[in-house]
Amino acid sequence: LALEEEVAYLRAMVDRQESVARLAVAELNRPPKHLVIELGANDGGWIADFCARHSEFEPHIFEPQPRFRATLSAIAAKHNGVFHPKAVWKEAGKKLTFHAHRDEG
Repeated sequence: LALEEEVAYLRAMVDRQESVARLAVAELNRPPKHLVIELGANDGGWIADFCARHSEFEPHIFEPQPRFRATLSAIAAKHNGVFHPKAVWKEAGKKLTFHAHRDEG
């Protein structure tokens, strides 16, 4: 019985390694991604237009203002991209202040 269990264990390990190898080969054979990165997307007007004209690009959208999250999340989802609700800044830990105006949409 111990030998049968060992053989079953080894077969499972081989199967797992073959699966990993198949995934690695598939990853190596996939076409390269084209990325577009929008830093400070605001309401998403530019990135939405760009993605509508260039469907081969995967958008990565950065914008910290909470009022734009729903819109930017929807744009990212529509174009198989990623929305990052974060500010992009050159110094870590520096506090940013955003000013909204009454005439903004």
